[in-house]
Amino acid sequence: MKTTGRSLYWDIFKGLAIIMIVFGHTGHGGAFVYLFHLELFFFVTGFLYNEMKYGDQPFTFLQKRIEGAWPRYTVYSIFLALTHNYMVKHGLMAPGTDVHYALPEMLTSLFHGMIFQSPELLAGPMWFVPVWILGAALFGGVVWLARCIGRMKDGIIVLCALLGMGIGYYFIGQGIRLFYGFELSFFVLPLFAEGYFLRKYASDFATKIRGPLALGLLVVSFIALKLFVKSGIWFDLSARSVHGAWFFVGTAIGTVFTLMLTLLIEKLPPKIGEALAYIGRHSFDVMAFHIFVFKMLDMFLRKLYFRNPAMDLSGYPSPLSEHYWMLYTLVPLAVSVLAGWILDRIGARWKNTR
Repeated sequence: MKTTGRSLYWDIFKGLAIIMIVFGHTGHGGAFVYLFHLELFFFVTGFLYNEMKYGDQPFTFLQKRIEGAWPRYTVYSIFLALTHNYMVKHGLMAPGTDVHYALPEMLTSLFHGMIFQSPELLAGPMWFVPVWILGAALFGGVVWLARCIGRMKDGIIVLCALLGMGIGYYFIGQGIRLFYGFELSFFVLPLFAEGYFLRKYASDFATKIRGPLALGLLVVSFIALKLFVKSGIWFDLSARSVHGAWFFVGTAIGTVFTLMLTLLIEKLPPKIGEALAYIGRHSFDVMAFHIFVFKMLDMFLRKLYFRNPAMDLSGYPSPLSEHYWMLYTLVPLAVSVLAGWILDRIGARWKNTR
């Protein structure tokens, strides 16, 4: 089984990660997945980092991250801005955000969305995108610096990752919030390094871990994560709630849990893995679009199931998702992946006409 580059294994891994994010936003069992779900994307970026291609070109690496994320971020931001007034009209926006846009407010939202700063409530999960881009850029710079120094390269990478973590943690502790959440990009540098070193020293780990061992590690990590939740420890990067060093312990355990789950899923009938991999390849679309689908489900249930036009649907992300968590997990995934497929087709056609 291939575990480097574009492979089914890592697409399944990302598929599981984005499913956990959607599931977490339903509010049903969210504390468990909040321990590690978002952080998995920093880890996998570190694992898939192509040092041969970008090790001496950190700014090219940053350029590629922006080129990959900017078009879809902009498309979804524009869509959410243009549908803002519709959401307000139907009572789907939380108090404080239920303001009808005139032209100046609309233009403000549109243009902020073009610089990774969408102000739209339903674009909330996309706060992660600039943090991820800047974190990846910082890590690329760390690898470049270590290569320039030459000696003790791994030690320099570890030292810089720990230094970045310390800087980020200081800023978080002091309540200092930098533009684009840059303090978080520093703080999560060790997660990129974890993925990087796993690839460097054990890229074939998935071929060496047998099913029984994978199952055992899955169970042990699951129990450990449940103990975290039982102890009242959970993380929310967007709220800067990290519980100090426990953050890296919890995310490491959650990463092991997801790695083993991915390995076991690959042993199931291929169609299951292929479906999860396809979701993984559209994880950005799911991240950007699933809260909008939440609100559409809210309105659908109010009109056709509850038949109560006065029902308050202003809760964010949804007042109904915790009770109907399976519906609010499966439908947003399906609709968001469909949106991604449509954008893929549009992008491919546009490239063919150039």
